[in-house]
Amino acid sequence: MNDEEYGPFLETAIGARGPFHGDEYMEALRRHFEKHSLTL
Repeated sequence: MNDEEYGPFLETAIGARGPFHGDEYMEALRRHFEKHSLTL
């Protein structure tokens, strides 16, 4: 994933930007969901 291209979007959308390794992306999503009381 190109951080230069997608980083600003992810920063706005979930408050984190890559590059993500392993499960870092899912952890960033989990923290964002938890912060905003979102559930799936």
